Amino acid sequence: MAGRRRRETRARYIVFRHATRVQRFLASFEDDRRLKPGHQQLHSFVVPGLQGGKHTVDVTQDITAKSESKELTATQEFYVDTPEFAIPEGEIHSVYPPPGHEERSEALPHVVFNTPEFPWEWRASYIEDVPDYKQNRNRVPWLAVLVFTKDELQLSPEDLQGDKSIFRNTEKLADGAKQTNTLAVNMLVNDVPKLTDTASPVKPSEAEPDATTDIIFVKNELFSTLFAKYDDKGHEDTSATQADVRPYRFLAHKRDINTEGMAVAALTATEEDQSSYGVVFSHRTGPVTITKPTQIIAHLVSIRGVEVMPWPVAKEKRYVAMSSLHSWSYTCLPPDTPSIKDMFEALGRSSAMLRSNVNLDQLDPPTDAPQAVQDRVLQRLHDGYALARYRIQTGEQTGCFIRGPFIPVKIPSDITRPWHSLSTSGSDLQILDQQLGLMDITYSAAWQIGRTLAISDADLVSRLGQVRKQIYDRGMHYAQLAALRAHGTRSKSELIAQLPAMVAALQTLHKTAQLSTSDVQARSRRWLRHSVEPVDLSYSGREAHAMSVAANDEDTLPQFLLKAAKEIASAINPEKPDEPSDVPYNEFNTPYSPDWMALLKFILDKQVLENIPFHYLIPDISALPLESMRFFRIDWRWMDALLDGALSLSNYIDQDNDKVRDAIFGALKWFHETGVAEHGGEVPPVPVYGCLIRSNLIVKFPDMKVEVLPQQLPDKPPVLMRHKIVTPDTMLCLFSKEPSEPDFNGLALTQPPHQQTFVAGSDLKKDKIQIRYKKAYTADEGSDDVTIPIAIKEWSPSDPETKEAVYLWDVTPPSSPTIEARRLLMESFASDYLKTVQEKMDKKYFDDDTATSALMAAEMGSVAWRLKLKLSQTEAGDEVEIDPEVSPSDAPLPEWARRHRLHRRPLPSHAIQKPSQFYSTRPVFYYKVSSTETPSSNTIVATDVAQDLIFRINLEPYTAGDYKLEELTIKVPFGTPQQFPRVLMATYKGSGAEMTSNIRFNVMVDLETTDEKVTGMTLRMVPRSRRGYVPVSSCSEISFILSGVVVSQVTQKTYVYLEIKEHYRNQGEWKPKEDPDSIVLVPPPATEKAMNLKRIFSAAPS
Repeated sequence: MAGRRRRETRARYIVFRHATRVQRFLASFEDDRRLKPGHQQLHSFVVPGLQGGKHTVDVTQDITAKSESKELTATQEFYVDTPEFAIPEGEIHSVYPPPGHEERSEALPHVVFNTPEFPWEWRASYIEDVPDYKQNRNRVPWLAVLVFTKDELQLSPEDLQGDKSIFRNTEKLADGAKQTNTLAVNMLVNDVPKLTDTASPVKPSEAEPDATTDIIFVKNELFSTLFAKYDDKGHEDTSATQADVRPYRFLAHKRDINTEGMAVAALTATEEDQSSYGVVFSHRTGPVTITKPTQIIAHLVSIRGVEVMPWPVAKEKRYVAMSSLHSWSYTCLPPDTPSIKDMFEALGRSSAMLRSNVNLDQLDPPTDAPQAVQDRVLQRLHDGYALARYRIQTGEQTGCFIRGPFIPVKIPSDITRPWHSLSTSGSDLQILDQQLGLMDITYSAAWQIGRTLAISDADLVSRLGQVRKQIYDRGMHYAQLAALRAHGTRSKSELIAQLPAMVAALQTLHKTAQLSTSDVQARSRRWLRHSVEPVDLSYSGREAHAMSVAANDEDTLPQFLLKAAKEIASAINPEKPDEPSDVPYNEFNTPYSPDWMALLKFILDKQVLENIPFHYLIPDISALPLESMRFFRIDWRWMDALLDGALSLSNYIDQDNDKVRDAIFGALKWFHETGVAEHGGEVPPVPVYGCLIRSNLIVKFPDMKVEVLPQQLPDKPPVLMRHKIVTPDTMLCLFSKEPSEPDFNGLALTQPPHQQTFVAGSDLKKDKIQIRYKKAYTADEGSDDVTIPIAIKEWSPSDPETKEAVYLWDVTPPSSPTIEARRLLMESFASDYLKTVQEKMDKKYFDDDTATSALMAAEMGSVAWRLKLKLSQTEAGDEVEIDPEVSPSDAPLPEWARRHRLHRRPLPSHAIQKPSQFYSTRPVFYYKVSSTETPSSNTIVATDVAQDLIFRINLEPYTAGDYKLEELTIKVPFGTPQQFPRVLMATYKGSGAEMTSNIRFNVMVDLETTDEKVTGMTLRMVPRSRRGYVPVSSCSEISFILSGVVVSQVTQKTYVYLEIKEHYRNQGEWKPKEDPDSIVLVPPPATEKAMNLKRIFSAAPS
């Protein structure tokens, strides 16, 4: 794809990219390789220049001399170090279904990679004597997505620890292992061959001897079901001598898309909105017999080495260990649950203006409030206000009204800029509601927010100070020149310009009679000069002079400062680069002042609400309920107050009347009123309207595509100015105009093409699967209706033996219970689909003889639903009528390329790390225990001296929800260092525990006794509040310190695990969502050395 991909950091990148499109349109330049909005192109594969592993270079050189010729040869081996057991940080773009979310059983989970060639970085199959390989039509990826139920991966306690543990011969896990909440075990790669009763395709790493990976243990029978070779009738080929990984070639492809209208993908796209991704999806579905929601675990596994494993797997091997590079869990729903289409429809029906949805019937019955007061309160709520607690300057608490920049009503047309004088503290922007006796602090709060945001940016404060100084110095210079000019003083340039005339006049003096006179006193009067009142050239003097000549036509100090501000805010003069021009700097030309450039960027970023905390934008989150869409207007008075607060810094001249700040606002007005050639001569766009979408659809599809209807012409200013995910389930869109005919009368939300879900069929049950065969094209579809399927086919487990099978419900191995296969037979499926397309489609539309992964991805992709909202102003002007409509996306079908380019990319320079966790539907606390001696590590040296332990408890952002924490307990058993499971301490005689910072809790230390013997203790975190709970949103950090702990005196490295329980109101008791980090106890260096000597002497012969 053309263009360079980079991480986009500009808040207004949509405006800049639109300007690029305008220039291309005006120049009549169009790149044929550029995908149009709504289009995508699929490639069956893209292999990097060098795949991972060992390579050999053979070089031959023929040397010919006069006397003889000689052939020189050289051989060099090298190793391509490509990530093999972990995914590089930031490589995964998204997964579906998102962690913790719900999906139906026919859904096929998938992973999207930011690097399109990542699924083919390693070679997984060495079978080359097949047509599609020879013709470069398909390649087997080294990654596959497999889904399991909990019982399919859960290991028994005997397998995890004890004498019969399958880990008993490993180096690190001989004392026992623990599965993660996705039922994997993290272990050394070199320990995998030491597992007992277990086969594995995982081989020790040549590049990283100490590499670790997550291992899942798949039952032998289930593994055989996933990798056995089947014929077209669904029968296993029992004569096969190797595992069959070739069907996985249909489950990965490269996808090129146009990212216009997407919030996340656009950040890493090219300037032409082009981006490419690698996609891997599963061929195994969720359970088809469930009647209630069931947890499903998805693993992205490596299938390298599967093809060369001994086949079939020996019966004595109970498990097959596979390397899992990423995993997550979701909930599989029964077949009769709502679909994505239902979610779109519900979202469309919920559309309204942004305000608290309260009426008089929902309020508590008032006792003595007059009807006028009740109506006034409702009117305030209808106008978008919220009630909040407010502490006045004297310390008392009272109520107040507050509103963010998002308002549901129009600002009266008789209110114009400037609507208030510049403020020095923000308190003069408070407005008293005389009818209710409550203060409206909306604009005062905005002023304070602006000032706080500016103070937090040290570079901005410095730049603002420089701009103020430049304007002040230049403006005062102009004012002083004007004052002196009235007394005959001329500037240096004027004097130099008059020098030739003065010299010429002097040369003619002797030829004239100007010096001759009969007046005897003329000589004395020649040197007589009357005294002149001194001119006050100071700032206060010029300010007083401005007041005295206000009625005259003379320029005053504010006018000189405005002139100076416009010069500082201008672009350079192309003819004289050291002088300002009469055109403002507009981000597309060269600034006269670099400091103004930085200040203007800050101002424009704040006008699109960049880096403004979300709770300031919406003070009352109840105005934006779950599964809703809310529209709003932007209050320009709120924005002006915010900028007024930000620009109030660095004012050291005039605290009463900041004329320099006024001049800066005048320069901004000049900027906003001047057309920009890069925008087709239009003035710079400013957001005036917007919408917020809060829905699980945003979590499922972070790149939900937003389109303004009707489609814009390239030379028109952009309507969509900002498009951002502000919280995991909330999207913010800002528009440069209000809905109006004909430019902006609708909005469309569409599933993004690269996050399009995949399904096994249109209907999947325990007794049948139905698949709609879509039309496929190798040429432009023209006017052909792409929405009509070419066939609708059904299969069932009871089909006759003569019918081809495309889905395997279950398998019954000899002398083994029935195994739920729940997988598509991709070879048979692809063959049947290709045959059907060849029979049903005209050759002018489809002409191909090979089934490819691009063809199957287009067929297995689910319907991309599109929510279309018709927006129109009502006669009253305040409300917007919204008419929702949900339909399949009418975007053209994806194209797929018959040939591909081999892409080469450098190895990642950053460290390979475990991918970060995704959004969860319940609170996620992270637990870590360390000593105050080494607070950054979870390794504690087991000295016999008492030490203080830090129990770190931190909340993952955006997971608090509305949960209320009633209690948190940590059980610490006592015992000897040798007992199993390992214990942290033998007993406790310390002084207790105390919170580090969050004083909303008390830490209680309760000792537990059994038969009058102390066997452990429980650390209970109890809320101080009388309510008996603390909202989880107030528990971002609830760490505490336990004093005076003598840890177990271990003689070797020991791992200790604690039992933790979280108690939530109305939810009961839960284990932590994420497994707590283990506590690592290590002996002191001297003890460890002594134990090593003891082992040596005990092993030496007598």
